[in-house]
Amino acid sequence: RLFWFSRLTGSLAVNMTAVAVGWQVYEIARQSHSIKEASLYLGLIGLVQFVTLAGCSLVAGYISDRFDRRWIARGALSVDLLSIGLLFAHARWGDQSLLPIFMAASLLGIGRAFMAPSMQALAPNLVPVTILPSAIAWNSIAWQIAAIGGPAACGYLIAGGAAWVYGTCLALLTASLTCISFIRPVAQTPRTAGRPLRAILDGLSYIRTNRMVLGAISLDLFAVLLGGATAMLPVYARDILAVGPEGLGNLRAAPAVGAALVALVLTRFTLRNRVGLWMFACVGVYGLATAIFGLSTSYTLSLAMLGVLGAADMIS
Repeated sequence: RLFWFSRLTGSLAVNMTAVAVGWQVYEIARQSHSIKEASLYLGLIGLVQFVTLAGCSLVAGYISDRFDRRWIARGALSVDLLSIGLLFAHARWGDQSLLPIFMAASLLGIGRAFMAPSMQALAPNLVPVTILPSAIAWNSIAWQIAAIGGPAACGYLIAGGAAWVYGTCLALLTASLTCISFIRPVAQTPRTAGRPLRAILDGLSYIRTNRMVLGAISLDLFAVLLGGATAMLPVYARDILAVGPEGLGNLRAAPAVGAALVALVLTRFTLRNRVGLWMFACVGVYGLATAIFGLSTSYTLSLAMLGVLGAADMIS
């Protein structure tokens, strides 16, 4: 229960922060730049988080395999608290500089890199094997609640100012860190000693030589890199659909709603045959829904297409 509540509150804070940072960067940039120039700043804030996340992920996975995952999760939450504290102070003082936001975004990328592998690996160690499927399901439910409720709540909070969002996120992360601090020590699978770089290279070598894994990862990677619409949602919410921060929260939550609905269907109708064909088809649907969203000037149609691409991504 402590882990589930920690997962829920931490995920809510992460999802709310992602929406608030994008809106704040674009809103500040638009005060002195065109839509095109402000969109570039919005892309750069995502790039900063991606670079730190990608740069730390391989090391984070290795560390999570060999050290106490509770302490890794606590450290990641502490980094998130530091970064969101910086964002709160920036918003509270009314600073219009983008540099502190970029600094905080890089710290958020580091926190996410260590949080994901430690929390995912920690969950199976906390419950007996007999109830593991149920525990995994509850863990997924916590993430889906956060992915839907976090952006939606953020949209309404940010209408009163970004400081409201970051203050709420600080409270949520504090609750998450407190819960993780009370989790008892857990046993980890013994790992053979080895050089860190060798272990990381072995993992990359496995992906490269396993055609099925490489194909699946590559297909999903290029679809998201070349067709990801969520990064540009502040542009659509402010200047194309004109729905403001409240509408932005709903737009950001729509893919998670589509994914959650499909996840419920997949619990009843499991894909067993022609899985590769299903994956190709759903990536195609993802791209088509993204293209329609990009051309849409209707808020309702945009919401629907974001729901469809979230559903397609869940199947993929």
